[in-house]
Amino acid sequence: MKKILIASKDELTGEIYANIFKEKGFEALNARFTEQALLLARQENPDIILSDIHLRDMDGFELLRRIKSDPSTNRIPVVILSKVEKEEDKNKAIELEARDFINSSKISPRDTVLRIRTILGEEKIYKIPIRIGKKSESLIELNKDLGHKGGFNCPKCGSPLELYLMRDLGKGEDYFKVSFVCPKCL
Repeated sequence: MKKILIASKDELTGEIYANIFKEKGFEALNARFTEQALLLARQENPDIILSDIHLRDMDGFELLRRIKSDPSTNRIPVVILSKVEKEEDKNKAIELEARDFINSSKISPRDTVLRIRTILGEEKIYKIPIRIGKKSESLIELNKDLGHKGGFNCPKCGSPLELYLMRDLGKGEDYFKVSFVCPKCL
């Protein structure tokens, strides 16, 4: 059984995530303070840490910094969770070696489980390169239905998009979510 440490200043949010992870077969540990999270990380050696960007006593970046500087915890992957996705926060998380940055206002707790499972190697994201040819009517229609106005190139950098398929665990093992993603801007 995989073990996740959830560090969140809000007790209710921590419990919601813990319950969903428990439903999906994880052992879930909760912490609201940085020192508590560090102590649990050292004692329990979780497989992964999901840290809110804000904790009760300091920010999640400081927790991430301290986890990565401690030889007993530096190999534990950390995912930063935020209600607001600021580019500078995302860049800072990557700079501090976070494995992912999740915007909780856009990604549900159930989809967060999928992202965590993907990081742990338990789940796959299927990446399909887009090749437009004569038989691409369905792909063009899908692109239109998903609201992409720029065709099959990234609106930010112009690079070719890829089609990503991810399981939708909320609906079952045989259901997938689809999106067009720029591998360079990811």
